[in-house]
Amino acid sequence: MLITAGIHGAEYVGIQSSIELAEHLKIEKIVGTIVIIKVVNRQAFEMRSGSEGFEDGVKLKQSISGERKGSQMERLAYAIEKNCSLCGLLY
Repeated sequence: MLITAGIHGAEYVGIQSSIELAEHLKIEKIVGTIVIIKVVNRQAFEMRSGSEGFEDGVKLKQSISGERKGSQMERLAYAIEKNCSLCGLLY
């Protein structure tokens, strides 16, 4: 299972929820794999901005599934999908 938060820079509730979820998971009761990405769009979070990339002005949600040599958000989307695919989280 893949759980993401922080796609938008000001998505504080989702980020806090993912942190609390990670703290309260009972590892001994989990079957399978859970990956929690607490802040997907780190640059937007650190700058307290929206979901647009600073280099390209493109929103991450408009970039799925991304491009390896694309714009800032296209590269981020590509990296997320590629890494999750390698882990067997995306089919």
